Formats: sequence, structure tokens, C-alpha cells
Amino acid sequence: MKLTNKNNLPQVFERFRKRNPYVMGDADYSVTTLIDSPRISHLKKVNHDRITEDISDQIMSILGTAVHAILENGAGHLDIVEKRMFAKVGDKVVTGQIDLMSPLPDGTGYILSDYKTTSAFSLMSEPKGKESWHQQLNMYAEIAEANGFNIKGLEVIAVLRDWSLSGTKRSNKYPKSAIQTVSIPMWGLVKTNHYMHERVEAHVSEKVPECSANERWERLGVYAVHTVATPGSAKAAAFGDGHISKRALRLFETRRDADKYVRDEEKKQKNMTKEFAIVQRPSTQIRCESYCSVSEYCEQWKEIKQNQGEKND
Repeated sequence: MKLTNKNNLPQVFERFRKRNPYVMGDADYSVTTLIDSPRISHLKKVNHDRITEDISDQIMSILGTAVHAILENGAGHLDIVEKRMFAKVGDKVVTGQIDLMSPLPDGTGYILSDYKTTSAFSLMSEPKGKESWHQQLNMYAEIAEANGFNIKGLEVIAVLRDWSLSGTKRSNKYPKSAIQTVSIPMWGLVKTNHYMHERVEAHVSEKVPECSANERWERLGVYAVHTVATPGSAKAAAFGDGHISKRALRLFETRRDADKYVRDEEKKQKNMTKEFAIVQRPSTQIRCESYCSVSEYCEQWKEIKQNQGEKND
């Protein structure tokens, strides 16, 4: 993979990435690879020498690395930090680097913690943690257990990179501080073992599976109801008759529901002072469109774009 610097960022960023390559040791797969798309993993291997990635796209990763390095210095003398461990899953070796394992006061085991640098909105959307966090930490626990550590609890220590005090005043659901601890339920040996074998099988399969909707970060299409500037209104004077409001009034999964909403709103009006427009927003594949380094080599993505183009014709 070739590293580029299209935005001419200071050389310190480029040197940092080159001096700190990811190394997973003598293993077939890392935990983070297993929980991700087998298709993306396969395409990265096949097209390794053709892939380019810009340093500006790695800034979030750099921030995460910085947080890990700083918090590592705050560990207690009995804590186990940044420990890479390995375990066999079938005939494959899986590895994971655990951020922190803190011993319980009674000496019966450890709390396994993982640092995540994320956004306040992301945590508000999923206050119990992302599905990938649950998958990752339970796999870490299984690997730690295989190496002789008794794991009694799991948690994510989330550092909210965009937290602001004003956010707490706008919504009571906004995180109260820039650092939040999210407890992650433990699956148990049977479920975790089954999941790990399932993920290894998906990655070793000769028939590369397509990316799921979750792996594509799909945002489903909706029908958006907007107001329309009517002749003589202030909005019409500013933007012209027929101007559609920038912000939608409501979003609906089906056209039928959108139509019903418009009819109901029109019935509430005495003199039809408001007009409405329904705009169909197509499904979007956020990862494929903006965040996948191998999308240009992916036949699935090409097919999705072709199908979207045919629908728009």
C-alpha cells in the first residue's frame, strides 16, 4: 500500500505513520480483521500494491494512537497494558492487543478495558456501545482466557473527541463528560467460541462473501416531506416560488406513510397556506462511497452503483 500526502500535511504526520506500522506478529488474523468484512480483507490482500491511502484519512487513527500512548502511562503497577496475545481457533492463530487489564481487589480476575476515540453523537446513538465493540471485547476475553487470565468484566473507555459543555445544555441525552465508561456484557464461552469459528470460516472461505448492509454502513432510503415556498410568502420572495425547504419536516420509510402525513397536514389548514413536496432519498452505502480503500476494485460496489443508476434513469 502506498501512502500519499495530497493535502501537504506537515511531514511529522507522514514520518509518524511510517515509523509506527501495524504489526500483528505471527498470526493468521487479528481480532479487528475478523470482525470486519471478509470481502474487504480479501481485496486488500489481492490489491495490496495498487492501494493508495492518504495520510489525512488516517488522522482519527493517529488520535487514537495518541490516546493509547498517554493512558498507558497512567496504568497502575499491577495493571497489564498493551499486551498482545494469541490463541488457536481451529487451525488458525488469532491475535489481539489488549489495552488494559486491571486486577480486581479480591484477586479473582481482571476487568478488560479497551480505549475508543469516538464522537459524542456516536455514543448518543448507541449508548450501550457499537455491535463491533461487543464482538471485539468478547473475542479479546476469549483470547485472554486461553492465555491463563480470568476475565470477570468488559468495558470500553470512550474518549469523546468532539465533546462540548454546550452539548449538555442542548440535550439531556448528551454525555455529561468527555470520557465515558461503557459496560460490555460478556457472552460466555459457548457463544464466543462459536462466533470466533464462524468469523474464521468466513475469512478463509474460497467463495468471498459480499459485504452485508452493516459492513457497507448502509443508510436506507427514505421519503422526506418538505414545505414549499408559496407565491407571496417571505420565503418565495427570498428564494423564488416553488423553493423546497432545506430541512425536511418528517422522514418516512414508505411513500404511503409520507402521503398520509401530507394529507393530514393539509386537512389541518384552513386556507392551504402551506404546500408540501415529497422527495425520495435513495439508499446510500456510506463506507463504499467514502471510506473503503478497495471500493474501486469491488464488483459488488460496481453492481450497486449500476443498479442505482438504472433506478434513476
